[in-house]
Amino acid sequence: MLFIDALRRIVTHQDYAPEVGFCPESIRERHDGLVIPAANWLNGSSDWGGLAELIERSQLPCVMVGLGAQAPSEDRPPHVSAGTRRLLQVVAERSHSISVRGTYSAEMVERLGVKNVTVTGCPSLLWHANRMPQVKPTDTGGIKRVTINASRENNINALEKDDLRNQVSCLLSRQAFEKGFDFVIQTESPDLDMAMSMEQGRAPAAQTVAYLKKAFAAAPSALPAFFREHVRAFFDPAEWIASMQRTDAVIGTRLHGVIAGLLAGTPSVLITHDTRTREMANHAAIPQIPAKTVLKEGEIAPRRLVESANFTAFNQRMQSYRRTFQAFFAANAVQIAL
Repeated sequence: MLFIDALRRIVTHQDYAPEVGFCPESIRERHDGLVIPAANWLNGSSDWGGLAELIERSQLPCVMVGLGAQAPSEDRPPHVSAGTRRLLQVVAERSHSISVRGTYSAEMVERLGVKNVTVTGCPSLLWHANRMPQVKPTDTGGIKRVTINASRENNINALEKDDLRNQVSCLLSRQAFEKGFDFVIQTESPDLDMAMSMEQGRAPAAQTVAYLKKAFAAAPSALPAFFREHVRAFFDPAEWIASMQRTDAVIGTRLHGVIAGLLAGTPSVLITHDTRTREMANHAAIPQIPAKTVLKEGEIAPRRLVESANFTAFNQRMQSYRRTFQAFFAANAVQIAL
């Protein structure tokens, strides 16, 4: 949502196609080209051959932005489908270069035979369009309201999986409940069901309560008050970013959850757990801490995390980050509002 909204704000356009499927002939009659936000499309489960065929049939220039490779670690690259390989080739033939999230993704694309690649990072950080995010210095003694985000498994039987992302996400959830931190739902469907049931005045499903009891290590009777006072879900990026201006720190495993905090100018720290989070944190100088370190410490200490974060480096990096995107779009003949 944040990724796509950022592109809609910065790329000059007359129409927006929210679905992957579109009529190539109709698009060709009314448009000059295609701009596609790609995100984590280089993975072991996606096949984008259908989109490659539509782009070919459109016979239009096509620019792909923010493409990223997703894998648990750098030494375990994803197996990319033939359809996704074809998509890369089709887009590469129709553009000056493909925008990728970082050096790891660039290496993956080049291994697949596509050489015209530009490392730009994720366009989400361009959301303001007329300025880049800048985090203001803060007195860590004033950190009272903390916002957490996490990447939990949605199945109760998978909550105790030993993968890094799930382990640290469960710790974050339980810390949020124990310490009274705010919690932002992104794709946690049981959490969304609980929030919706309260909004609609109905009882949540029994499996939802069982899941949340385990996820937050909370008594079922305490869940409604916690959700009412501390849990939020956003469906509008502007509201999300505005809300993050009213918190003192954002900490979590969610890349865009942390980016929403940075866009608000709020001290935000990303807990890195895979190639995607490490790659973006390194490229954009987003303050980070490894998930293994958080698990070893066994708790979230917001003041210490903010004190050790280098927001000066992040603020300075944003200027060259903007220039890289400007040059990328210019090379691809895409008009922008940056």
